[in-house]
Amino acid sequence: MARAWIWQSGRWRRHGKALALLALLAPLSCALAACGVSLPFVSAAPQQDCVAQQRGALGAGGVIVPLAARDPTSSFHTSALYALRASDGALAWSCASTTYAGWDDVQMVNGVIYAIAGTEPTHGFPPATHAHGLYAIRPQDGKQLWSYSFLAGSTSTLAFDGGLLFVSSVTTDPSGSQSALYAIHTASGALAWKVSFSAALGQPFTVAHRVIVPETSGGDQTLRALREDSGAAAWSKRIGSSAQPASPFTLGGALYLTDPNAATLTAIDGASGATRWTQSIPGTATGQIVAAPGALIAPTGLGVLALDPATGAARWSAALGDEPQLVRVAGQTIYAVSWTSNNTPDRLYALSATNGRQLWSRDVSKLVSLGLLPGAGNQAYLTEPTRSRLLESVVALDQRGGDRWRFDGVSPYNSGIILASGDALYYIWQASPTGDNPTDTTYVTRLRATDGAALWQTPLPALNADPVAPLLA
Repeated sequence: MARAWIWQSGRWRRHGKALALLALLAPLSCALAACGVSLPFVSAAPQQDCVAQQRGALGAGGVIVPLAARDPTSSFHTSALYALRASDGALAWSCASTTYAGWDDVQMVNGVIYAIAGTEPTHGFPPATHAHGLYAIRPQDGKQLWSYSFLAGSTSTLAFDGGLLFVSSVTTDPSGSQSALYAIHTASGALAWKVSFSAALGQPFTVAHRVIVPETSGGDQTLRALREDSGAAAWSKRIGSSAQPASPFTLGGALYLTDPNAATLTAIDGASGATRWTQSIPGTATGQIVAAPGALIAPTGLGVLALDPATGAARWSAALGDEPQLVRVAGQTIYAVSWTSNNTPDRLYALSATNGRQLWSRDVSKLVSLGLLPGAGNQAYLTEPTRSRLLESVVALDQRGGDRWRFDGVSPYNSGIILASGDALYYIWQASPTGDNPTDTTYVTRLRATDGAALWQTPLPALNADPVAPLLA
């Protein structure tokens, strides 16, 4: 069973906002502080809970959709976590966080849902300090297993390893700013350790039993590696200056980091921080590195480059019409979307992961936005405007890049989310119930993967709330 999702839309990207805000913080005086240092201007956070609004068995399969309020101060904005049954789309259970802003990130790890809620949609900077809640939820019936509460302005998404959950936060009050990295036991919700920083933190990630977090101060970035078991400092490595926090790719005990300014890709040993190799990239790095069978795939200004993960040696390169900014891998097929200089999609390419040979390409120049989801059997699905270019469609591609089938939806927003699960797709989209009302409702439609037939459609009981990364149960 293939389980994957991807979407690209400025409208629906929520938890990425926190990381962009972290990078903009003004430089502060010191760097890494001792474990357990408390924030001097933050008092104890009130206990947070997931308030059950409906409780019932989910059954086999199903989809879980978290929604985050766009403006939690308004009575016309609501949010919750909804679980829909696969068989008929009925709402099995739902719960709302008592933090007022709704969900920032939700992930399924070892059969348990872990979620964080609390970061407000930011209308000003810096975000105000308020309560955040971490939750462990049983997917079968929505029961809360534990929660952990803390105060912060904004938070990262969650990272996991070795029975621990990691999350970074930033807190800014009139008396100053400070960041923190938390390690929480996934089994109990107890705090394992906390390390405080006085510079902005990015998204934590784990490799070789180290939790690594980019730290930004005055435009300079440093990777800070801490021991997962204690939070003690393991190593640090300055990685230069950048407008955005680093987003390394990890594989096989190493992390791979592109430098757009120097047009290089560097492999760093996760355990020690030592540089394994550095390889020049033709043109500039234009997107996130991904893994293909036995290779690293790096989008560059001139096309797509495949490298040996152990040595950095180039395996093959494929020249495309414009810069690829979105690359996905499914089995032995690489999907790359090129973008024009006007920042609009151009063409979708399918390449052989073995040698980079072009299998087919498809014109996507008329798209407002693009969602690409390689599914079971190397099937690819797109969201794109209908032929009238007014509403959004879901398109299943055949082995030559043509339309296998098309489901014409009624959403006026070209930003739908697709999840593939075996013989079905879940299509998550938004529309106004009256067509001209600014109040949006989120809908979930289950499509049959063989022909695109709609099996059921369910509106979620929340208004003006944006979906956070949904999950397959």
